Amino acid sequence: MSLVRVALLGPVRGWSGERELELGAPMQRALFGLLAVNAGRMVARAELISALWGDQAPASAEGSLHTYVAGLRRTLEPDRTHRAPSTVLISTGTGYLLTVDELDITGFEGNRERSRQFKADGRRAEAVTELDKALALWRGTPFDGVACPYAERERARLQELRLQVVDERAELMLALGRHHDLAAELGALVREHPLFERLRALLMITLYRCGRQADAWRPTRRHAGCSRRSWPSSRRRS
Repeated sequence: MSLVRVALLGPVRGWSGERELELGAPMQRALFGLLAVNAGRMVARAELISALWGDQAPASAEGSLHTYVAGLRRTLEPDRTHRAPSTVLISTGTGYLLTVDELDITGFEGNRERSRQFKADGRRAEAVTELDKALALWRGTPFDGVACPYAERERARLQELRLQVVDERAELMLALGRHHDLAAELGALVREHPLFERLRALLMITLYRCGRQADAWRPTRRHAGCSRRSWPSSRRRS
């Protein structure tokens, strides 16, 4: 059986072996992403309907769900006979379970965890390398092109998680004296996320260490008119 790989840190994509999957219409693509995030866990039909349609699910939602599942099974296992049970997208009586061999979100989280272990051991350079690998998995906005209640929540969670990793990486690079490498990267991120004070503070420190004291003050003045916002409370680290 071919390995199933899924990428959600950008447009939703999947592969069976080297063959890219035709995931179909946006809602079918959304279902695939939702099942992939929960890979290996049975997700009840009621939970899927709520995640895809929210509180305003139409009367036809359960029928549409069956149609999307059938469409995904055809693309996941094109050679499966009609009566043979699926071994990739499995019916469990009350819901469905998707088996996935590789998921970019899992890889991202694994790189971050290894980075923290390296940092705890005093191996800062290796910790930065792991975070570089984590951030390299991003190909744009998570669940790009998918609009449903679950995708909106997951998109916000993952984007916040990315900023936390950017923060951790910046702290490590400053500790390693790599402020010159960091200055341009943080400048772009501050422009992208002007309301996050933590990024601006790191940029000020970075510019100051680069000997650019006048520029170090400029990020704060530039956004003085913005309503200030700190990192979300969920950023508290374990």
